[in-house]
Amino acid sequence: VSYPNDQRVITPSLVYPMGKTALNISDNGVALIAIALQTSTDETTIAAVTAQQELLLTYLIQEESFLGDEVTLERNQVVIEGITPSVKRILLSKEQRDLYLAHDNGQVSHYDLSDKEEPKLIQRVSVVENSDTISDIRFLTGDISLLIGDSQGHVTQWFLVRNERGDRTLTPIRHFDAGN
Repeated sequence: VSYPNDQRVITPSLVYPMGKTALNISDNGVALIAIALQTSTDETTIAAVTAQQELLLTYLIQEESFLGDEVTLERNQVVIEGITPSVKRILLSKEQRDLYLAHDNGQVSHYDLSDKEEPKLIQRVSVVENSDTISDIRFLTGDISLLIGDSQGHVTQWFLVRNERGDRTLTPIRHFDAGN
């Protein structure tokens, strides 16, 4: 932004925080059916599900050279096979700690990515009634809670709540019915 002659001028520019080279997520060329990405100052996490029902967790760590004049990316990937049933959508929290997979059968899987080398499936929970399906799933501002819509027009807000053992579990907090 500059102000020549007291006029605000915005000059657009492109920035390539991960370099200009394309990132290959699926090394074997399998199609991606869902993808989510979050980035911070020094780390980027990309979660993707392939047509072969694999969860690919790719994370890039920016490293500055000792002299501080060059930045390199260290690429790591963890593959979790056998993600069933089919995934409809993926959500990755801003902190790159929580990953949610919305499945075609109305379930949501919650993975803890605190240790990206060993992501842990924390919970798989049915979030809709009977034969309903998930129509949409989104974070509310701050990525603290989820809004999950179903095929009947209902919306439910879900939070991670600590249970009696202190484990974080997805818990429905309130319901919004169509027309309210």
